Amino acid sequence: MAAPTDTMNQAGDSAQNMEEIQQNLARFLNFIQDENRNTRKRGLESIRKETTAKSPPHTAETLQLILTHIEKPLLKSLSDPVERNREICLEIVAEFVDRVPSPGAILPYLLPVAVQRLGQTEIAEPSEELRLTFVGVVRKLIEICGRQIGPYLDDLIKIFSRTIVDPYPEVKKLSCAAAAVLAATIPPIFHLQSETLVKPLLQTLTHQHYKVRCAAIRSICLVVKFGNNKSVDDVMSPLAQRLFDQTPMVRLAVTELVADWMVSLPDRYSYFHKCIPLLLTSTQDEIPEIRVKAREFWEVAGALYQKENSEELKDKLDFAAVDPQFYPEEETRPCLGCRILVQRHQFKILPALCRDLADWTAATRYKSACLMYTMILNTEDLITQHIDTVLTALYRASTDDDSEVVSQVLRAAALVGVFITADVSCKLILSAVNAHQNHGPLRVLAAVVRGSRGGSSYPKHLPAIVEVVSRPDICRSAQVEYQTEVLNTVSAVIGTCPSECGVHAPRLFIAVITVASLASSADVFQKTESCLAALCGALSCDMDTLYASYAPSLLTLLADNANSWTHCSPEIQIFQTLLLKSGAAAGRNLDAIVPILTANLRPEKDPELRLAFLTLLCRLFSTSSETINSTGAFSEHIVCVVREIILPNLVWRAGKTSSAIRTAVVSCLWSLLQSDLLKQQQCSGVVVEVVTHLIPCLDEDSKTTRLVSVRIVERLLGLCPLDVDTLHKIYPELLRRMDDSQDDIRLTVTQTFIALFRSLPADYDTCLYGAHLETLYRGLLVHLDDPNPDIQQAVHNLLTESSKVSPKHLQKEIDQVKHKHRTQAFCNQLLDHIGSLSINS
Repeated sequence: MAAPTDTMNQAGDSAQNMEEIQQNLARFLNFIQDENRNTRKRGLESIRKETTAKSPPHTAETLQLILTHIEKPLLKSLSDPVERNREICLEIVAEFVDRVPSPGAILPYLLPVAVQRLGQTEIAEPSEELRLTFVGVVRKLIEICGRQIGPYLDDLIKIFSRTIVDPYPEVKKLSCAAAAVLAATIPPIFHLQSETLVKPLLQTLTHQHYKVRCAAIRSICLVVKFGNNKSVDDVMSPLAQRLFDQTPMVRLAVTELVADWMVSLPDRYSYFHKCIPLLLTSTQDEIPEIRVKAREFWEVAGALYQKENSEELKDKLDFAAVDPQFYPEEETRPCLGCRILVQRHQFKILPALCRDLADWTAATRYKSACLMYTMILNTEDLITQHIDTVLTALYRASTDDDSEVVSQVLRAAALVGVFITADVSCKLILSAVNAHQNHGPLRVLAAVVRGSRGGSSYPKHLPAIVEVVSRPDICRSAQVEYQTEVLNTVSAVIGTCPSECGVHAPRLFIAVITVASLASSADVFQKTESCLAALCGALSCDMDTLYASYAPSLLTLLADNANSWTHCSPEIQIFQTLLLKSGAAAGRNLDAIVPILTANLRPEKDPELRLAFLTLLCRLFSTSSETINSTGAFSEHIVCVVREIILPNLVWRAGKTSSAIRTAVVSCLWSLLQSDLLKQQQCSGVVVEVVTHLIPCLDEDSKTTRLVSVRIVERLLGLCPLDVDTLHKIYPELLRRMDDSQDDIRLTVTQTFIALFRSLPADYDTCLYGAHLETLYRGLLVHLDDPNPDIQQAVHNLLTESSKVSPKHLQKEIDQVKHKHRTQAFCNQLLDHIGSLSINS
């Protein structure tokens, strides 16, 4: 009986102690209601000393009784106008919550105060730190009370819907975490009110602090998961925007959210089509850690789906198909569940994805292009169902201004080549190439061919592909993008099907040479060189052999309409490029080349066209041994070139344009003479005609024309003997050139006169032609007294050389003009020279 008696005594003592505590606290409770702020503060501090800060401390049961006694008057101090008093009160409450065994007893009194202080439209609690502490107390109560918190859901929703958008970032973060705890604590009833929290959480999702954004994302995850799953429709678009966040931690938070929903959202099967794009986008994130985690999450989601649908997928699991041929080496094939997930939802995902590929922001287009790659990677050959839609989107996106977007689009297009047979893809793409006005389809075609790696279905479609890229309306485009994609397609064909290149080499050669001739940038031209080298490699031949084999077919093609070319015709540039690049092959095809030159250098052709061809002729003549005369056969065509090309264009016509043409013609003729292509045998038949046409050119307005014409006459005089009558026609024009305004022309004329005197026949009758000699000597002696000493010396040398023809005529003319010269030194030297000639003779 001793034990019961002792227990009763302890209970009595305990009751007596509690009565004493209440008596002590009663006075302090009166203090906290006093009008004096310091008195209230002193009362709160005293309550704290007598309760939670008591030494030795009260037991938890005693504290529970104390809390029951003081909670109502104490909680009124949470509305005290003095911040410090509210702070002490809140600290006391927090300490009670930590130490009492049943803190839920305070909920009926604390939460209404919390709603009044935190859950109003206007913030009633001005102190950020106190709001933070208050939310922390509420969160702790939720964690401790568990399901007992259910009846107070309305109050908590009011509090969190306001504190989640609190101006203080720390309050936002703690509120988001508390809302998540609430959702996970009472899911059976939370879903009734969950949508109320979605709007404030979405507002917080764009906060400037990344930690706040992460907290909002984690909160959304649980609020929607344990709440009304229909909120997925509301949050998915803002969450997708967070995948563009500059902070990797935010993107990772979104990835983790979607991964969680993919495996544990109650109604996840209804929202797979919304979750899949976000998770697949993260698998292509620029941060390796996020990519790795996202792929792990994706495999987990796919594995779970596969497990949940194992009966339905039994045949595919038991008879697994082999990996597709040419599967990307850098990729690991997703599990069957992943592939089935995407395949079953692609019809919902692809339309929006294709729209996003044309979004106005580059970041969205880039992410969409990455997602398209991953979609095709998971869908594999079943993308065929939507291939027309996908290709149309790829055509448009491949012309994007952002190079990174284009790069991702081409990766996706390459996968089309891996998974889709050429019977399907080539037909659609080639139709688009014919229909579109931009280079998009051609760029996609090149990527698809590269991705196919020459699969078994592609060789039979090569004729159609090659025919398209070699078509004039395609390969003759002046746009750099078109030119680049033609070369990319040719390169793809050569790289993927080298064994088939022999059959298609003529068209491939035509396409590359055409682009090279019209290349608007150095990069494009360099790429043509690479394509030709690749074609040589595929055909196991060198460059000379390549041109020798396929230049004739291109020349034949060009000759078909050579008579109708104008200066705007692209065939001109193709012809020029072929001749200049073909090297020795040009010398083997003169029968095709010369008629084209002749047809386009007729005087009735437009001047721009003739200038282009004359420039080409000059370049060919200057490199004749390596080009048109590589086989030594050009001599058979020289007379034709001179008579049908050179001479008709030397005929004088009025106007500056005609003058420019004559300048080009004499330059071309000079280049021909310098190349030593015109030998005496061929020259004898046309030299008189050439000189006759050149004589008017000696009096041209253009200095270049006059100078080059004089040089040509000099060269012809030394190359081929002329009859006396022709020589007598030449010298008056040369004498007039001695009065030219340009001294370099006059000096050249003196050299031409020397050649003229040397070309006089040995039986030249000085008596019969004495008048001509006197005119010649008389005209030259005028310039012996020229102000320019260089001219004087040149004329002196000329007269010294020419004195051998008829010394007496020269002496006679010197005697007549010697007294008129300012200096007679040159005249005396000439007379001495003539005297020495007489003595020697």
